[in-house]
Amino acid sequence: MNKLIIFFAGIFISIGCNNQQPREPEFTYETYLNQDYEFQFEYPTKMDVVMNHLDGIRLGYPEKDILLGGYHAFIINDESDWVNLKEAYDQDLKSENVKYSNTEFHDEDYYFLEGMIDGKTSFMKYTINSERGFYIIEIQYTDEKDAQLCKAIVNHAKNTFKRIE
Repeated sequence: MNKLIIFFAGIFISIGCNNQQPREPEFTYETYLNQDYEFQFEYPTKMDVVMNHLDGIRLGYPEKDILLGGYHAFIINDESDWVNLKEAYDQDLKSENVKYSNTEFHDEDYYFLEGMIDGKTSFMKYTINSERGFYIIEIQYTDEKDAQLCKAIVNHAKNTFKRIE
């Protein structure tokens, strides 16, 4: 009888272990360094450079429709005045072709937006405040199955972002 109980306990434990939450993907990372706008962040080495400009970079994930961008931006209002972080946040929220699923404003440090553009492309975007404009780390993807992967990538990029002097 004890052997039968141990046998069934082993089966239940193995079934329970197969039902674990998915873990964040493990990557090796490379550092993008922008000396012109004095910032850096890490991205997975398996991503390829799609565009590299003076103000930042856009990277693509192989065999998936995923784009990661990190760049510097100046944001102005209709009167061509520079805006503060709250005004930039409010301006983003007024975008007509975007449906937001998550919006977070973090004091005067940064804000985070998550949603869908034109009902086709999902995105996650961090806008980080700076005395010289804003730094933006964002990811876009079209397959919802990639949401967890994209969240891990963009969060790592944001968490490793830093200004350099």
